[in-house]
Amino acid sequence: NFVKVNDFLQTNISTIYAVGDVNGTSKFAHTASAQGLHAVNVINGIKKEFDNSKFPINIYTFPEMAQIGMVEDAVKNEGIDYKISEFPLSANGKAMIEGQRDGLIRLISDKKYGEVLGVQIIANNATDLIAEAGVLMQLEGTVYDVANTIHAHPTISEIYMESGFDAFERPIHK
Repeated sequence: NFVKVNDFLQTNISTIYAVGDVNGTSKFAHTASAQGLHAVNVINGIKKEFDNSKFPINIYTFPEMAQIGMVEDAVKNEGIDYKISEFPLSANGKAMIEGQRDGLIRLISDKKYGEVLGVQIIANNATDLIAEAGVLMQLEGTVYDVANTIHAHPTISEIYMESGFDAFERPIHK
C-alpha cells in the first residue's frame, strides 16, 4: 500500500506531504527529488499540480535506454493524431567515429501542431541525452523547434535535430 496524495502531494492531512516511493507515483530517485522540491513550493504558496507525465525513465543497460512522456500506445489510446519520427545512430557522425552505431531516437509528436509528446532513445548515453527532451517537453516544444536548434557537430545530440527534420521528411543524413 502507498500513502495517498492529492495533485499537490499532500496527504489527507494538508500539512503533511508524501513524496517518492511512499506515494507510489514513481520509483525513481530523480522523480522523488522533483516531488520534494514541488512540495516545498506548495508549502511556500506556489500551488501548482505536480506533472507526473514528464519525468525521464532510464534503463542502465548497454546500450542505455531512456524515455520521457507518452509512448505510442498511450497516444493511440487517447485518440491523438500523431506522427513518429526516428533517426538511427548508424547515420550519426560521432556514433560512427566512436563505433557505437547501435541505437536510435524516436520522437512522438502531435500531427497538427508538431508538439513533442514523447521521446525514446537507445544509445550509449541515452540517460544523459534524455534531458534535452525534458526541457523541450516542459516548454511544449515542437519538432520544428528541435529541428531548428543548432547542435554542435559532431555530437550524438544531433540525433534530436535529425529526428526533428525527419518529422517533416527532410532529414539531413538519413
